Amino acid sequence: MLGLLLSLPKPVLLLLACPTILWVTAYFLPLLYIRLRGTQDLKKKYDAKWALVTGGSTGIGRAICEELAKQGLNIVVVGLPDGFLEPAVKELTDKHVRGADVPPTNRGDAAAALT
Repeated sequence: MLGLLLSLPKPVLLLLACPTILWVTAYFLPLLYIRLRGTQDLKKKYDAKWALVTGGSTGIGRAICEELAKQGLNIVVVGLPDGFLEPAVKELTDKHVRGADVPPTNRGDAAAALT
């Protein structure tokens, strides 16, 4: 089978390789662009002071919280009360808070703070 494939003329082999070349290019060029461009500084770009991150207790939302905290933004982390939110807020607070009050982390505490 390999001998038959290699016996084909070079233009036919190139034509057969085109989908793979296009796929590899379409996959790796955006990754290379993102790596070279770096992270956007949203604090500078939007002159922002606060960020609201939904789903900030795990996964992509947690990573977004980390990046925004590194940029110096105040972050409101919103997530389901499933045992991941409070440890995430505590870890973010320990890493990034410098002498500020930490707001309540669940709905009951927020309602009590407003009354």
